[in-house]
Formats: sequence, structure tokens, C-alpha cells
Amino acid sequence: MKTKTIVFDLFNTLVYIQKNNRFFIEIYKASENGFELSISEYLNLIMTNPIDRVIVLLGDKFKVLFEQKMDLLKEEIDSIIAFEETVEVLENLSKKFDLYLISNLASPYKAVLKDLNLEQYFIKTIFSCDTGYQKPEIKIFLEVEKDSGLEKGEILMVGDSLKADIKGSNMIGWNSLRICRNKDRLKNFEINNLKEIFQYIRHYQD
Repeated sequence: MKTKTIVFDLFNTLVYIQKNNRFFIEIYKASENGFELSISEYLNLIMTNPIDRVIVLLGDKFKVLFEQKMDLLKEEIDSIIAFEETVEVLENLSKKFDLYLISNLASPYKAVLKDLNLEQYFIKTIFSCDTGYQKPEIKIFLEVEKDSGLEKGEILMVGDSLKADIKGSNMIGWNSLRICRNKDRLKNFEINNLKEIFQYIRHYQD
């Protein structure tokens, strides 16, 4: 079955953070009691809610720390850039395929898509902070199937995370390519550079 839609992860696939201040982790560490949540519970809340909802849920203590450390967040977001080949690859692929984006993301980081002029290439962008669930949860992948109306074998997932992107998409029957930019010995269905997507398509589509 030929690929008709390609779904991309965002961070460490299309873009990366040069100055990673671990903003939300720093807020957690600065809190008195971690907002009475484990670190995994806290991060899940951050990643599956809009920031205004997060502030309501975590209260004034979170809001104060969020505002105090805002410079760290701004510095982090300002440091985000696209990988060298990202725009060229998206430009070319978008002429032949419908492109989607699925990202586990805290809501302040959504702005990077517009800031880097990447939003134009996607039919739809799907973020965990909007849907309320994260990869590898099946529900977030089903958003693409519902929107596109395609069969599972017609969808290709491209991402860097073995658990979130690859195993998650494989669980529902999608094909996948894992990008491993710093890996010397690649396994099947692993690539070093987004341009290698074209080789995959030529090999498996013809």
C-alpha cells in the first residue's frame, strides 16, 4: 500500500533547542513540594493542558514561579531552530503528500511553528497540550486517521523517539521511520537525515 500521508514529530526531528533551560523542570525543582505531584504526574499535566489551564490546576505558587522564570522560557524558545534540511524536505514532500504533525508539547512551545514558518506545510498540527493525551497513546494517532480518512498502511510516521513515535505508531499499524542523527550504525527503517525519506519512498513506493 502506497504512502499518502506523512506524519512528523517536531522536536529533535524537524527542529531543536540550542539553549535547553528545562524551564518547566526548573519550576518543579524550585517549588516547595512539587505541587504535591510526582515529577511524571507534573510533566503529564504540563504536556496535556493549555498553559492557562495548568495555572488554574497548579495554583498561585506555580503562577508566581512561572512569571519569575519567564526569561528562561523566552531564551529557550528564541534558541529553537530548524535542522538544515527541514524546510527543503517539507517543501518537496508537501507537493506530493499530505503532511501532518503530532507533537508531545507544552503549549508555550507551539509558537515555534509560526516563528519558523513551518506551519504552512501541514494539513493539520496536533499537540498533546490541546488533545489531552500524548504519544504513544493511540488516541493521538487516531486524530490523523479521522482527519485524513486513510487506511493505516497509507500513513508513515517520522520521528526520533523509539517509544513515543515508532512503537506508538506501529501499535496501530502505521509504517515508520526513526531519525537517528548521531547514530553511525543504522538499523532497518532508521535514517540520519530527513532527505533519506525520499530514498525510502522510492524503494517502497515503486
